[in-house]
Amino acid sequence: ICRVPDLSSLTSLLSLDLSDNVLEGMSDADWPDYLANRLRRLNLSATGIESIGADGNFSIARFSALEDLDISRNNFSSFEDIQDCSTLSQMQRFRVLPSPALQGQGVDSLREAMGKLSSSWPRLRFMNGEAFQQSIELGSNTLEDAISRSIEDSAGSASKESCSCVEGNPCAVPENCIDW
Repeated sequence: ICRVPDLSSLTSLLSLDLSDNVLEGMSDADWPDYLANRLRRLNLSATGIESIGADGNFSIARFSALEDLDISRNNFSSFEDIQDCSTLSQMQRFRVLPSPALQGQGVDSLREAMGKLSSSWPRLRFMNGEAFQQSIELGSNTLEDAISRSIEDSAGSASKESCSCVEGNPCAVPENCIDW
């Protein structure tokens, strides 16, 4: 698909995966208002989006119920393109890496941006595929270590943040299962 499909009849939608589809001209008008308070999971990985901030056509900030967001493998050129994610106070799982342009800005800049984002999310459990809850409980040094690990591991490691057993199905990739 190349556009966000008509979602107006899906009034009970909680999870949406549009990954690996180049979405052209995505805007707030593509998303019914009721989704802003209902949608829990959104996967926009590898969709070609360049911004999810209020300055673009599509603002993620209005999705106040989002707990799981994957915006990895997209065309963000700076951290300003993703800063509106910080308003998503229910965030539990967040993935933005790999993102070549963001990673090209240097590890220190990336670490600082990830730290700012994660400090807005008291419920965060996974960032870029790395378990995160333990780091929040142990303090800022461990928090920084977790951010560093997620940056270092983003280049090619398999995601450890999900398993098909979460949805009641058998484990499709047993090494990704963390015994939910």
